[in-house]
Amino acid sequence: MSASTDYLYYSELSPGISTSAHSSANAHDERIKRLFGDEKKIRKEHYPNFHNELDKKGRKDLSWKMDSCCQSGFRLDCSEYPLKHGIIQPVACGRRTCPSCGQLIMARSLERYSGIYREAKAANERAGSDRVRFWTWTCRTVPKDDLRPVLAAFSLALRSWWNSTHGHDSPHRKETGGLLCIEIGASGNVHAHGLIESPFISATWARGVWRGCLRRYGLSGDRLEVKLVRDSGSITEVIAYPLNPEKCKNLPERILARIECAMSGRRGGTDKQGHTITPIPSFRRMWTCGTWAGLFPPVKHSGLCRDCSSPLTHDASLDSILGPSYRRGWFSDHPAAEKHKEDYLR
Repeated sequence: MSASTDYLYYSELSPGISTSAHSSANAHDERIKRLFGDEKKIRKEHYPNFHNELDKKGRKDLSWKMDSCCQSGFRLDCSEYPLKHGIIQPVACGRRTCPSCGQLIMARSLERYSGIYREAKAANERAGSDRVRFWTWTCRTVPKDDLRPVLAAFSLALRSWWNSTHGHDSPHRKETGGLLCIEIGASGNVHAHGLIESPFISATWARGVWRGCLRRYGLSGDRLEVKLVRDSGSITEVIAYPLNPEKCKNLPERILARIECAMSGRRGGTDKQGHTITPIPSFRRMWTCGTWAGLFPPVKHSGLCRDCSSPLTHDASLDSILGPSYRRGWFSDHPAAEKHKEDYLR
């Protein structure tokens, strides 16, 4: 090791940042561990049908991201000067159909929306019909190879229903809030679940509005269910729904790939060969509306050094001294991984 790196001490060349919020979210909800299996990555070697389906749909970018999830890393250094400690943090793909990333997404969502149960408890203690209720919306769909058009139509119908029953076109618009989540089932059927705090409205009337909204966007059906929220389990259920494809439900690989394609966007531009990349908008799967919009901001986590608990940061100016921080294969079992580590610390 050169003299320039003598002051940089790596206690463990392994992934991970000490964040109390993440650990507490996982520790207090065993459901996360139960819903997600032991398989942490969707590698091309083990799931060829999944990656072949992405390739056929022109989404090799998604295939590459998921195949290389947490194989590369970037350096985080202790903020104490002179530098004393540091870790190599893996670069995750962040895809919702990735079991490892989906597990973290669910933990963060449970942490972010935990206040909904307090809202429900407070509403139950007040006089009147104002309550938090659990809603389910479905429609009749025929499984298709491309799920994006159905998702787009269903999302528009759901937003239209909200505006008519609770939103801008409703007399209750100033006193209602909701968290709506869209799910795709194993057969490719699109439906939604949500939590809505509002005064009592007739389920029969709401079902008729739902039927009309579906027809407006070329869909059919009128099934709508509603029940009161009585415990925190209902909150967890709704937050878990958008991550349904990542649960242990043995979904076919091709269906899972179609779900990922339907939900994922892509930036436009030009690739290394000079070919134009057509941009694809991403699809929003969970959102708050009404009085709940902005009520549950994302929880920000700061990385802490595992040795001295001081903040960890990435100092780009050190890259010229210590070498580039991004190395594919750092955490993989490939023989070249050891070479990457040696080059990094040289």
